Amino acid sequence: MKTLKLLPVYILFIITPALAQNQELTLEKAVYGGAEMYPERLRDFQFIPGEDAVTYRVGGDWVKTPVKGREKTEAIVLFNTEDINAALLASGYEEMENFPPVKFVSAGKVKFEKNHGVYVFDIEKGKVEKTLTIPEDAENVDLADGNKIAAFTRKNDLYIVEATGEKRITENGEKEIVSGQAIARVEFGIYKGTFWSPDASRLAFYQKDESEVTDYY
Repeated sequence: MKTLKLLPVYILFIITPALAQNQELTLEKAVYGGAEMYPERLRDFQFIPGEDAVTYRVGGDWVKTPVKGREKTEAIVLFNTEDINAALLASGYEEMENFPPVKFVSAGKVKFEKNHGVYVFDIEKGKVEKTLTIPEDAENVDLADGNKIAAFTRKNDLYIVEATGEKRITENGEKEIVSGQAIARVEFGIYKGTFWSPDASRLAFYQKDESEVTDYY
């Protein structure tokens, strides 16, 4: 029978004064550090539908980088904040100072939300179209494919909204029944309570019914 001996391994860390100073972390910085303590990351990083490329935001520019092959390729600027604002003005909408995240819905179009509305920006045509208006008191908004219909909750009930107006799906009326919310399932990585079919013709949703649970103190 062979005996396996485990030997301790000692690693010597040599920290220079300059390195220690650059990486000094205090309790005050950890609590109140703000943006200074944020890790570096690519903003609005996503794949472009139908292309072997990714896009992300650098300052006020949205750039595209091909990912096919092993050779390094240069990033191409697709559009910037000035282009979106110019398109908003040309389409009769107000400019934006703070830009929300955008999502590519196709290779030439991106969507974004502002002031309870969903907008689609056509990069080539330089035009913006408002596809949907969301009620101000809407919560748990879930946009369907195409951005022309959305599910949302108001108090404990579930609604849908499209260009023709909103429609109430449930009429719970009581606090014991909650529809369209994730409820306690967020503990298992589920962050929403509505699920659209790919063609947006059907909507599945969670519903919690505690009508037979009596109150207790």
